[in-house]
Amino acid sequence: MADIIESSVWEEGVREVGQGEPVTGGRTGTVNLSLQDIANRTVWLRDQLKALGDDLAALEVATDEKIDTTLKKANDLSDVHDVPTARKNLGIATLEETLQTIYPVGAIYMSVAETSPATLFGFGTWEQIQGRFIVGVNSVYPAGATGGEEKHTLTVNEMPEHGHSATSTQNDGHTHSGTTSTDGEHNHLSRGHYGGGDVGVDDTDGDNSNIWPTSYAGAHRHTITINKSGAHAHTITVKTTGGGVAHNNMPPYFAAYIWRRTA
Repeated sequence: MADIIESSVWEEGVREVGQGEPVTGGRTGTVNLSLQDIANRTVWLRDQLKALGDDLAALEVATDEKIDTTLKKANDLSDVHDVPTARKNLGIATLEETLQTIYPVGAIYMSVAETSPATLFGFGTWEQIQGRFIVGVNSVYPAGATGGEEKHTLTVNEMPEHGHSATSTQNDGHTHSGTTSTDGEHNHLSRGHYGGGDVGVDDTDGDNSNIWPTSYAGAHRHTITINKSGAHAHTITVKTTGGGVAHNNMPPYFAAYIWRRTA
């Protein structure tokens, strides 16, 4: 005979040998299968009891440590008659110690109340930040950096491209000289009369009036002068636009008192 090989497994049921069922031996025999189930359950129960014992032992140690700590604190308070020492012995932080942790050097405090945190908390050196916004730190704005401007006057390069209108002054009247274009050989018509004498270009009494052509004078031009008044100049005035006043450069804001702890 050999021992049954046990496993730490909780079997859900134990096999029953049925009436009239052949009884066989070996690891897979009908009798041994039932015994295998019981053996596996037994090993599993043993392991669970051992683990429970280990947990109880650890709990006992932890409980003993807590009892010792509590007893020590009680002993520390046995002859203490002031709150600060009692807090210290019990490891309980004071309100100031808690606030010191929340607001270390470099911390920012903001409020709509004007009371300084030095007065409110009773510790530290605080510098008030006035007329400035807070911006998140990045590669462009390192911690503690300042900059910007409340109002800004545009430079020439910052102004949008634009034009201007202009007017000129009026000088005294003047003229220009020039020549007419040539029209080839031609003649002109003149009004006169024939009364047995010469034709007179200025004699137009109306009775024997006729139109007479003048003789041809060949191709020629005529020089004209238009009220010449000599050299002159004009003054041009370019109209200005804008007033050069600095414009508001601030985003929408909510004002509050801001302090930074420096020491």
